[in-house]
Amino acid sequence: DSGSVIKLFRVISGGQTGVDQPGIAAAATCGLETGGYMPRNFQTLEGSRPELATCYGLKEHAGGYRQRTWANVEISDGTLRMARKWNSPGEICTLKAIREFKRPSYDIDIDRGDGIASVLAWLNHYDIGILNVAGNSERTCPGIYDFAHEFLGGVFRAVQKERERV
Repeated sequence: DSGSVIKLFRVISGGQTGVDQPGIAAAATCGLETGGYMPRNFQTLEGSRPELATCYGLKEHAGGYRQRTWANVEISDGTLRMARKWNSPGEICTLKAIREFKRPSYDIDIDRGDGIASVLAWLNHYDIGILNVAGNSERTCPGIYDFAHEFLGGVFRAVQKERERV
């Protein structure tokens, strides 16, 4: 139904360097709520980042990467995964959690060039209110931070624009 409004109001992530950090930064810029769980001690591949809790409402999970991944999939309505290397340990873990909790997911292969409109249609179709953004780390996929920031910024600006129109 093209007359319905995308319900997205909150974007969560695990706070990692590749897709997670630019995803929540872009969401915050567009006025969306942010949050999610990070591993114990706010761990990322570039060290502890407790300031992400202050800036974006991320919470420290008592467990490590796997536990925070599963928690974020469980509390979200759906997961948008962005990657080049789909067989990385992080992507395999995320997919297992998506299947376990029976959540919808949408995969963006950063080399394929998916359009923003297809993501908006997916968000609308599944009534995604809380979106989990996940994907390769910057170490696993150099350049994914910039790609994610630009692409997700476009998605969230389009959501913002649609709300203003209605």
